[in-house]
Amino acid sequence: MRKSFKPIPLAATMLLLLLQSCSIDEERLINQTNSDNSSDFPQLLMHTEQEYNSVDITEPVNEAKHGAFYSPQIAAAVAKANKAAGATTEYLTMQTENIPIWKYNGHDQSIFSDGTTEYTMKFKIIDDEEYNAILSIAGSVVDFDKIPSMANYSDGIMTLYGPKNNILFKAECPQPDLTEFKDTLEYYVNLCEELGESPETKSGTTDIAEVTQRLQKRGFDMSNATVSLENNCVIIQQTHNTNSPQFSSSQLTNNTPVFSRTVLSTDLSKVFKTYTFSGGQLLSLSTYKYMPDGDMYVNITGNETRIPLPSRIETMQLVLQNGIPMVHTTITSYTKNRITIYNNNL
Repeated sequence: MRKSFKPIPLAATMLLLLLQSCSIDEERLINQTNSDNSSDFPQLLMHTEQEYNSVDITEPVNEAKHGAFYSPQIAAAVAKANKAAGATTEYLTMQTENIPIWKYNGHDQSIFSDGTTEYTMKFKIIDDEEYNAILSIAGSVVDFDKIPSMANYSDGIMTLYGPKNNILFKAECPQPDLTEFKDTLEYYVNLCEELGESPETKSGTTDIAEVTQRLQKRGFDMSNATVSLENNCVIIQQTHNTNSPQFSSSQLTNNTPVFSRTVLSTDLSKVFKTYTFSGGQLLSLSTYKYMPDGDMYVNITGNETRIPLPSRIETMQLVLQNGIPMVHTTITSYTKNRITIYNNNL
């Protein structure tokens, strides 16, 4: 009897498919893909490969740069902060911990039928003044030799390496139990196959009832949601409970209703933008961009299914830092974003 599980909402599904981490031993990978259901090795269920540059930027709200966030409420908070600081123009001082640093990240992960996983994570600060201006500041010295550059987890052993491949840390770590992940993965593969039988899956549809039905099939929570079509895109607007963990810690909601707006392609294969508002105030904005070609997709072997993945994600969020309104921006720019699901091993 299969274990029960709950369908995952669309946003969570995307996070599931973008599951980070990732490399396995090449010999074992070959055995997984080429074995005839051999009992000598657990079967490979999913393999993730990602390479991307990323940066986190936290800066004061600027009307010219962050116009979508610059409401009368925020303008008043900015003026109050300027007055407290004795400034006559917008404060531009950036604290040291808020200086943006571009980083390279590489992830390679495999998940197996016995619930085990192996992965390698690579990371480094990009040593280029064009990317990281802090490197050009006089007196600024970054000791790259002391920054970890790779983590590997295999056979229950976690190893942390330095930039010269020197071992910084090595210890036994319990294997996470991912056995239930197989059921969840199988559910979504079957769902992709079912939805793939519909012509609208490739061409999209302009029928709202059809779109709503497909969203429900994909596990999207349609409570308090409305669906519309604008500019050849599907628009989902939904009211949320401000007492939920996602919003209860926000100092900007003031117990006013929070609602989200999601913009998708008509075939539901791509998310273009997501917005979160409270009382007319924009709280967050995420933008997803896609490349027509390249290593940016989920590939389900055996049924020729390919689901596009973003090549760039930019998320901007309004935050308060010591009472000062700031915008925290996270940018992830992929050169590879590929997930392979081995349908025959499910």
